[in-house]
Amino acid sequence: MAKKQHKEKFENKVASSTIEKAAVKSFFSWKDWALIGVICFTAYLTFSNVKNYQFVNWDDDRNFYENPLITSLNAENFWQNTVKIFKSDVIGNYNPLTIWTFALEKRLYGKGSYNGLESPGQWHHTNVLLHLICVWLVYLISRRLRLGLIGAGFVAALFALHPMRVESVAWVTERKDVLYGMFFLAAMYQYIRTKTNPTLWRYVLIYLFFGLSLLSKIQAVALPLVMVAIDFLLDEKFELKSVINKWPYFLISFLWGVLGIVVLGSEGSLDTNDVTYPFWQRIFIGSFSYMVYLVKSVIPYELSPLYPYPPSMPAYFYPTIVLVPIVGYLAWMAYTKGWKVFGFAFFSLLSTLSSFTGIRSRSRIYCGQVHLHRLSGAVFWIWLVAGKMGGKTGSLQSVGISDRSSGYWRLFLYYLQTSGYLGKFRNPLDPRFKIL
Repeated sequence: MAKKQHKEKFENKVASSTIEKAAVKSFFSWKDWALIGVICFTAYLTFSNVKNYQFVNWDDDRNFYENPLITSLNAENFWQNTVKIFKSDVIGNYNPLTIWTFALEKRLYGKGSYNGLESPGQWHHTNVLLHLICVWLVYLISRRLRLGLIGAGFVAALFALHPMRVESVAWVTERKDVLYGMFFLAAMYQYIRTKTNPTLWRYVLIYLFFGLSLLSKIQAVALPLVMVAIDFLLDEKFELKSVINKWPYFLISFLWGVLGIVVLGSEGSLDTNDVTYPFWQRIFIGSFSYMVYLVKSVIPYELSPLYPYPPSMPAYFYPTIVLVPIVGYLAWMAYTKGWKVFGFAFFSLLSTLSSFTGIRSRSRIYCGQVHLHRLSGAVFWIWLVAGKMGGKTGSLQSVGISDRSSGYWRLFLYYLQTSGYLGKFRNPLDPRFKIL
């Protein structure tokens, strides 16, 4: 009897593996490789010029070229400095894996100017390569979420070329964006794979990528919320247990968030003598930040690497609180009406933005840099263009681009805007480069 059960278990495992391989083969053809190749090549050409750019005077000094753990690094003290990097923070931010990648690159090819650091071109180039890996993962995820060839290509291209990507790629300090984004997307991809082929190894990889993402940037705490959004999209029936069974991820996110707040507080980064707001006003700062991100995702106007707090709370911050009941209503409608695509895109967009708003941010900046929200934002924009909610089956095949020319023109305009904004990072001290 035991032998028969073992045989059936083995046969089921083989069948599952066969189905998985067939599913991959069915949608990942030479056309997919050609399309993502063209998108990555275009993105590389767009951003490759950053290898000629310099450091900027916004945190590059503290994180990099004046960081003694980087500038003093050599073959003898590499591992000693590595331990110190993982035991310390920089300007109240605990992202040791990001800092360690700087140290690793310094060990490999860093010498010359900038306090013993080579010209920053190589570090910029690494950011570009990490961004391309993110673009590739976005395409894989889009296909796994059952988007067609054109839809997945549009999502990947929008993610690759949107003007809000510039800070993440052209700013050395923002290595943390593309690094945490790479691990975050890898965790998402593995979680989606568990929907058709759950294995212990996949769950180990999810925890591994989640941990590496957290060590790169604290905003990775949003992963369990995105996992819930994936369940809502792909599961035939969404149930409360989809939230409850994520408790280990939520616990990790909670503890890491507490650690982040403690570190920020110890460095005085939550409050400064320049600008302080009581908690009730920070709620409005948070809602205004949401509004800024949502609007600039579609109409990326007046882009800036930093958005400092105004000296006093402007009156136009307060009306944005109307987003709270609107978001609640849309979430309820998505759940009750079975708007699978809309619910996934909208909820994952909000969850990835939740850790960027000014409620708990460093007090001099109400909007930080964003990277990951473009994935869900791209799907959300496709839904807007198509004018469809998607079927209750959760299939994204129905969400194409009903007016492809509109999508192509939008991509082209974003590309032009990205190229123009990118050029400003060549000389960030140019007076035309405004800090809003």
